Amino acid sequence: MVQFFRNIRRRLIESGRVRRYLAYASGEILLVVIGILIAMQINNWNEDRKLSLALDSSLWEVREDLIQDTMELNRMIIIRKIDFEAQKKVIAVLEGSQPLTNTLYADLARVMLRRNVTLIRNGFDLINEIGLSKLSNISLRNALVVYYNKNQVDVANEVSDDNYEFENVWLPYVREHFREWDFDEIAIPVEDSFILMDTYLLTTLKTNMNNLNGTLNALETAYSSASRLIQSIEAEIHP
Repeated sequence: MVQFFRNIRRRLIESGRVRRYLAYASGEILLVVIGILIAMQINNWNEDRKLSLALDSSLWEVREDLIQDTMELNRMIIIRKIDFEAQKKVIAVLEGSQPLTNTLYADLARVMLRRNVTLIRNGFDLINEIGLSKLSNISLRNALVVYYNKNQVDVANEVSDDNYEFENVWLPYVREHFREWDFDEIAIPVEDSFILMDTYLLTTLKTNMNNLNGTLNALETAYSSASRLIQSIEAEIHP
């Protein structure tokens, strides 16, 4: 093909048809430019398609992560609500100086516990590697940032506070004032009368209720955000 065009150019020059040669040369240049533009357009289309497929794949991974997160969050919300009610019952008994029962021993085993929450962000990290800004759906992009950079962080911070109080406030108290303590099962004091009269314990449990309530709020907010995100991602990938 190249040789063919060269032969045409040579014949035009040899015949002295300069004007025709210039017109031909201009046309040839135009064809080359058009060819380059078409090649660039095809390349851009291929790159856009690769990017779209990569984003869809990473978004689907985010969806799978979020499904796991909602299961974990829902499980922990249920557990934490039971803990909350148990702690309320213990506080009510201590405030009324009522006798401790086997039921209350079980409730005492649920107060101020640490409950670890495992949330996943592998898919979101993958999107960040591709480039979050390349996600054209701004609403979805913002929702992802809120969930992973705020909601998950809030849950982690609340859990960290709970762990601190469990290890530094509650466990030392348990070691000193309980003769039997089984995580989440039963807690029997050395002396019931001391527990009933201990204002430090009552004040500590009341104060901790605020932390527990904060943990529940963070869990429920994250659960709602994750659930909405799943629907948004499904609509984005399969509109």
